[in-house]
Amino acid sequence: MTGVPANATVLNTTVLSNFAQVDHIELIADLLRLVTVPAVQMELTEGVETHRYLERAVTALEEEIPVIEASAEAHQIEQSLLEMLDPGEAQALAVADDTDGTIVTDDGMHVRLRINGASN
Repeated sequence: MTGVPANATVLNTTVLSNFAQVDHIELIADLLRLVTVPAVQMELTEGVETHRYLERAVTALEEEIPVIEASAEAHQIEQSLLEMLDPGEAQALAVADDTDGTIVTDDGMHVRLRINGASN
């Protein structure tokens, strides 16, 4: 998918993993403007060998949940976040910020972003 929806609902790896583990991806698949990012897809795919239930999450990304590419602006945000967060979290948070969206995570992130001179 190439177009990122405004106000995207961006899933991180842990959320997809947790719902896959209990075999209920459908509980999140109907969220509005739902997307995830390539770094999350890669983390899930790499985990399948040791955590077979992640196959359900990978399948959902192939069939129901779009994996979108970050804009140039989101990529810049992501680069600064990589100092504090893993790639999936950094990319998902950057896309959520860039689209005025929401990141869905179970992590207690305490990140103060400085974008275009403003604190978020």
